[in-house]
Amino acid sequence: MEETLKTLDERIQYWRERLNSLLYLNSPLEDEVLNCSRHLDKLLVEYEKRKQ
Repeated sequence: MEETLKTLDERIQYWRERLNSLLYLNSPLEDEVLNCSRHLDKLLVEYEKRKQ
């Protein structure tokens, strides 16, 4: 089943908020930030592909 743009948008929002939260920690783990950022990047690419 294909994800709708709305579902992708919701997931993107979730990962943006999570990344923001990590960045505001006093000493976030580099791996956590990188993993979150990569996940968000993948979702954004998928979103752009489906928009076209």
